[in-house]
Amino acid sequence: MSESSYPLCPICKKEILVPFSSTQFELGSKTFGCWFCLWCGFYLTTRDNRAINPEQDIETGFNIQLGRKIREMKKII
Repeated sequence: MSESSYPLCPICKKEILVPFSSTQFELGSKTFGCWFCLWCGFYLTTRDNRAINPEQDIETGFNIQLGRKIREMKKII
């Protein structure tokens, strides 16, 4: 059995970045890769041309609402 590990969030360093596959964002373009922090909501994603031109294709940002929702759900468990 092989073990896998996920990268630590480079922003908050409290949680890992988890992978999300094809998702939709505000612009309506298809996303080929998305990593999301379960604590602070930081995300790293690539757009339609699959990071051929990293300066234009890679996007980072924060989804504060989703991060907050996940933290609230963790308290319930």
